[in-house]
Amino acid sequence: MLAPLATRLKTLKPLIDRTAAIHFDRRNPFSTCLKASFVKAFELVDLAASENTAEAFFFMPALRAVAEEIILLRFLSSVPEESREIVVNHLSNLEALNELNDQHAFFRLFRPFQPILPSPPAQAESVKWIDELTLFWRSNGWPSFTANRRRLKPSTRAIAEKTDPGILEIVYDFIYRLTSGLVHFNPRVLLSLGWGKSPPQQGVLPNVTLSAKNEIMSAHYMNVVQIYGGYLFCLYVELFDEFIVVTEEEQKALSNLRECLLWRFRWPEMVTHEEMNLPLPSRTEVPAAYLDNMYAIIVTEGFLAGARYAIDYNLNSE
Repeated sequence: MLAPLATRLKTLKPLIDRTAAIHFDRRNPFSTCLKASFVKAFELVDLAASENTAEAFFFMPALRAVAEEIILLRFLSSVPEESREIVVNHLSNLEALNELNDQHAFFRLFRPFQPILPSPPAQAESVKWIDELTLFWRSNGWPSFTANRRRLKPSTRAIAEKTDPGILEIVYDFIYRLTSGLVHFNPRVLLSLGWGKSPPQQGVLPNVTLSAKNEIMSAHYMNVVQIYGGYLFCLYVELFDEFIVVTEEEQKALSNLRECLLWRFRWPEMVTHEEMNLPLPSRTEVPAAYLDNMYAIIVTEGFLAGARYAIDYNLNSE
């Protein structure tokens, strides 16, 4: 019997502790951002592995942040070191300016009596940062891109498609769609917060209680964060082996984690047969040898290696 997720994660704690302990250098922020994102991803899954599911709804948006960070950091890891450090610094500085402007407008309207940092005047230096970001993106695959104070980079999906075509944009599309309803307005998500103890009867409206903490949906959301948070965490080690140093013992622990995720009976879906009042879908007709090979590749080499095996298999099967 497989050990529970929390036990698998515990064996990876030394890797997290070692990665989290750094000497911070403001001139070279890329490595720090990558390690911070990696540690945060682990902490999210570790939190979700607890038995308390009541707040799981509110963990879901963090999955989207992790996915977006993976994609942008992956792209930046492929460009010359000097360029990526400049880009990370410019993004950080310009985001701070945007935040100062927006908080100034908010507090001026709602709390004018609270002393805050003033909105900075237009700075020649910020214009220079925007111009350099424009040049960077145009030189790296977006020839018509023009940065401005509100749009500092191409869309995350465009970056995913450029970085690992056929793989990372599929990851992004799935995680984006999985979580966007909890970030943006989505009536389907809001309606799912109402659950009752008895099934509706014809001609009779059911009595329900609305709550983001209802037991059925909380259990579903916790399962989502555990599975897809664990999956995204594994991608860091597969995509950033140049920056995240893993010992042989930790590689075994990662294999055990991937095995734990793989052998969950069903990974949670966005649209389920229960929700659509349909029977459980029948198992797809996939050769057992193909599944065995793919599972073995994922456990030993990682999810990306498994995806590439699936792509090759599908191409050869056509």
